[in-house]
Amino acid sequence: MTLELKKLEPEDLDQYNDFLLRSPWTQLYASNVYRLHLKRVLKATDHYLCVYVDKKIMGVLPTFLKQNTRYGNVLNSLPFYGSHGGCIEHHGSPEIREKLIAGFFSFAREKKCLSATLVSSPFSAMNINYGDFTPITFQTARTGQITPLPQSSDEALSLLIASFSKCRSRNIRKAKKSGVTIRKSQSLEDLRKLYLLHRANLNDLGGIPKSWEFFRTIPEIYAKDDYVLYLAEIDNRMVAAVLLFYFNQTVEYFTPALDPEFRNCQPLSLALIEAMKNAISKGFKYWNWGGTWDDQTGVYDFKKRWGAQDHPYIYYTQVLETSILEFTRSEILQEFPNFFAVPFDRLLPGR
Repeated sequence: MTLELKKLEPEDLDQYNDFLLRSPWTQLYASNVYRLHLKRVLKATDHYLCVYVDKKIMGVLPTFLKQNTRYGNVLNSLPFYGSHGGCIEHHGSPEIREKLIAGFFSFAREKKCLSATLVSSPFSAMNINYGDFTPITFQTARTGQITPLPQSSDEALSLLIASFSKCRSRNIRKAKKSGVTIRKSQSLEDLRKLYLLHRANLNDLGGIPKSWEFFRTIPEIYAKDDYVLYLAEIDNRMVAAVLLFYFNQTVEYFTPALDPEFRNCQPLSLALIEAMKNAISKGFKYWNWGGTWDDQTGVYDFKKRWGAQDHPYIYYTQVLETSILEFTRSEILQEFPNFFAVPFDRLLPGR
């Protein structure tokens, strides 16, 4: 078997998309539409690696390069708020994995990168120990949380709800009694409302919100079936919302937002159960809540109460220039926004 490693070319996009859908576990992050979205938002260079056997794609590794003429570059698979990348191949071939991983780090060296990071998949069937194929400087663990969705039926839905913690059912009843109503939207006006509330939430937490450019470009890039916004309203005022993306068999819980003034009304709980019902009716099998840091116990517990199961994944980072360890946290955030350079706790003391 002769393996050929090449960059994904436009003429192979149909084959690339077909390849992704051969596995039930491939996520939005590897999709071509997400690639186009990242290109618009990050102003970075995509370099998607493909392994071919007899001109047929047998493995892929999506990659983005952040160029910095002042200090050096950073390579991620993938950047942007914990987006998963890494190797995707459907036959358990170590040869294909090795080819992809070697190509990834070779490209990083060619582009004079300070560091290169692979973010593995939360689905255990696709989880790979990249350290078996190349030296890794840092391994940073995260916990993915995924709720399995049942087949579409009233009985299946009842079983799913029964798997939630008791407080979830109480919260849903409370939301209804509080006059919360739910509607779906894809309008730019409602995406703007979500963005403003999301920004306020993250600013209160000392986090980094997604840009308006990210939300603004969604209707321009995605098809109608690819995304939806669930809004929870009281007297026509938006008090909570959640942005969901759909790809293959997985729903991505991408951006929630909640008006703290109405927290006790539990509007987000009602929005989520309605969104789950809809996802089940459409045949989706997984609800991906995204990653959780070890110190985010409140976030972890929130997802757990929705029947989420733990799916560990890892950031594999190879430091190619040790000067990156001399940066401060603020310098990394400024010079490489939306990219993962190195774990902040591994920077040199005092940085």
